[in-house]
Amino acid sequence: MLVDDVAHGIRTLSAQMELTKLPIEITFTGNSVEETEDFSRINKPSFLFLDIKMPGQRGFELFLNIDLSVRNVIFTTAHDEFAFKSFQHQTSGYLSQPLSTL
Repeated sequence: MLVDDVAHGIRTLSAQMELTKLPIEITFTGNSVEETEDFSRINKPSFLFLDIKMPGQRGFELFLNIDLSVRNVIFTTAHDEFAFKSFQHQTSGYLSQPLSTL
């Protein structure tokens, strides 16, 4: 699952995943916490790449409300002030945007 309120962020991360040649299937792309929460409850994804700062609720709120079986969360954000907080949540990783496909 890829979640970012900026379409370019989703496109770039998708392109980077394709470059890895790993058997990765993107099952969902979303731009809000609300729609992602509904999908993750039903589908239980293996990984969630999650933007932190989005309109409405932030990625941290989704992280705290998702099913405990979905704990492979990698935060992706252009706001470096959230790096420490993301690791306090014991996430699987943190990517600083902007991401590049170079």
